[in-house]
Parts: sequence; C-alpha cells; structure tokens
Amino acid sequence: VITARRSNTQHRYLANTQVNAQTANNRKALVPGQSTTLRIDDTSKIWTDADNTTDRIEIFVQRIPSTGG
Repeated sequence: VITARRSNTQHRYLANTQVNAQTANNRKALVPGQSTTLRIDDTSKIWTDADNTTDRIEIFVQRIPSTGG
C-alpha cells in the first residue's frame, strides 16, 4: 500500500519509470491522504514525482503467502 501523507500540500505521482512519473498521461496521482495498492515484487520499481519536493509518501509492504505452485 502506498499512501500520500495527509500533511502533503500537493499531489504525489507514481509510475513504473522516471519518465512516466513526470508525464501526465502515464502516472497515478495521489492527493494528500490518498492510498493505492500495487502488486509488485520489488519496491525499487516504483518511481515517484511531486508538485512539491517536500511532500512524502509511505510504503507498506505486505508479503503474499506462496500458493505452492
């Protein structure tokens, strides 16, 4: 789960590349306090950008149990 802190003053943007994080058509925007869920295997694959460089996000990792396959 990725959450934009409530204390943020503007949008935070998420994407799969740096270019996409900086391009309006290719990113997910989070308003302050908003959360989203991503299914990825490595948090280093998340690229972020912001309208305000002091705004922050929080990432909570949930490990999904293996199904044995």
